Amino acid sequence: MLTSIRFPLSALTILFFLLDSPVQVSIGGNFTLFHLLGGFCFVVSVFTDFLDGYLARKWDAVSGFGKIFDPLADKLLINGTMLVFWWRGYILSVLTWTLISRDILMDLIRLVFYKKRKIIAAIKTAKYKTATEMLGLVVLIFCFPKTNTTLSLSSLVTGSFWGSQGLLFIATIFSLMSFWQYIEKLREKADG
Repeated sequence: MLTSIRFPLSALTILFFLLDSPVQVSIGGNFTLFHLLGGFCFVVSVFTDFLDGYLARKWDAVSGFGKIFDPLADKLLINGTMLVFWWRGYILSVLTWTLISRDILMDLIRLVFYKKRKIIAAIKTAKYKTATEMLGLVVLIFCFPKTNTTLSLSSLVTGSFWGSQGLLFIATIFSLMSFWQYIEKLREKADG
């Protein structure tokens, strides 16, 4: 049920970050109203993701719907937010496009297997990837100064920028590891 709520929350998150503009009146520090609303929606969506997973495991209520739509809700939230931040110059291109490309490939593979009535369940390294991406984006949302729309020399020396990029780099490593593990798992299924 919580997965269903995350789709509109993710769309609102992306919309608020798209509407965010340095021309807006700042409501404190380097944050605008739309930026804070986007950040709030992002955090609520992340919280509902973890709560949904926790409750599904606790009540042994893991469903086929959740196995398919939970990763899609994650990808809408994370990839949508990453694309907006990449477009604004807040995330390094190599990280953004590696993470998104892996997700697109995995979704295509999942779709092929879904058509064959097989569901590919998430593996631990993929969950670590998602958690690290979410944490990196939270750091970027709330700690990285948004005084202009692109990376400047002063912003490049801030610890929060490199902290967020470092977390996204770790997520990229988990992303590539989990992709390889999925491929190995699929080969075993095909052979067996």
